[in-house]
Amino acid sequence: MTKKILYISGSIGLGHVFRDLAVARELRKLRPEIDLYWLAEPPVTQVLAEAGEKVLPDAYAFNNELVNKLSGSENQFNVMQFFHLSKDSTMKTFEEDMKIIKRENFDFVIADEAYELSTGYIQYPEKFEKPGIMMWDFVKWYSMTNSPMDRIAAWVINRFYDKGYKMKQRPEFLSIFFGELEDIPDERLGLFLINARDWGREFCTFVGYPIHFNPKQYNNPAEIKERLGYGKEPLILCAIGGTRVGVGLLDLCARAYPLIKKEVPNVRMVLVGGPAVQPGSLELPNGVVMHGYLPKLYEHFAACDLAIVLGGGSTTLELTVLKRPFIYFPLEKHSEQMLSVSHVLEKHRAGVKMLFSKTTPEMLAKEAISNIGKKVEYLDMPIDGCKKAAEVIAKSI
Repeated sequence: MTKKILYISGSIGLGHVFRDLAVARELRKLRPEIDLYWLAEPPVTQVLAEAGEKVLPDAYAFNNELVNKLSGSENQFNVMQFFHLSKDSTMKTFEEDMKIIKRENFDFVIADEAYELSTGYIQYPEKFEKPGIMMWDFVKWYSMTNSPMDRIAAWVINRFYDKGYKMKQRPEFLSIFFGELEDIPDERLGLFLINARDWGREFCTFVGYPIHFNPKQYNNPAEIKERLGYGKEPLILCAIGGTRVGVGLLDLCARAYPLIKKEVPNVRMVLVGGPAVQPGSLELPNGVVMHGYLPKLYEHFAACDLAIVLGGGSTTLELTVLKRPFIYFPLEKHSEQMLSVSHVLEKHRAGVKMLFSKTTPEMLAKEAISNIGKKVEYLDMPIDGCKKAAEVIAKSI
């Protein structure tokens, strides 16, 4: 019997769509009878359409204008401010989700960090008539400023986890966590709130990390570099993901390049702006090439001798399993990248963490020179999260 499934890919940028596509591929192997539809916002919708997926027209009504409004060139993103300004649209989106689920008569809902849906679920559990799965890769928000409003916002957001724990989440709406139990802080979610790790232990099935390709196929950087059309010279790849938030990092890399070249004369630098930052939008020195969106960016990571990236979970995990040297800049005022992602990387001894606000072109050049082509010894991690997540979902449908 055909099951009609709605998959909500909730990432603002491109961080989660590739793991979501991998989960969907694995799920179809286990349950080929499913009929899968997607709900997302640009630029995720473009990736889904190019993959041949069925994207609901409603998806194109959503946008990330607020993200762009709050983004600057300082490599920071105040998530608490974002949540505060978007609180009205959160419930509006939840109501729209409910209408879509009812209109299309979906049998099951898969939601990857769809905060609007999870917030609505906690407040109005009676409105959920269909079973589903929520997917997460971190638990607990922190205020990264001294602003009282930001601290209150963090507490209010974390209270939703607490409220869900105390209402005892219905068994027909389960949670998957991409990672391991120790990735969740063993501390309270906030004053008078429950322990965050207890929340994870109570609600989540832990499936390991969601790598959407086989790293063993990319263990020969020289061969990959030749296949992708790069020369034999050292290659530095700088990437910021799917939004404009990290545009300042690309500019910093470009300004560091002439300094790096003085010590490594044949070095090559490639900037990847993603769909939001197009070639020609930055002033670049001779020898630096810039691309917009690059499909299969992980292959270019596999070919590079050094990557310089934002501190996003997906990108840094890819570089970790590919065993490539990399420098990462977490978005400041963004607790997931500053704390949660950094914790996972430190646990696996991966990457070099730097702060944009404290880094000059000279400092970045010095760090880059010392890490180009460096042999790394990152700790191994369980990387079959997409397959295991699909197995959990398949049993629940």
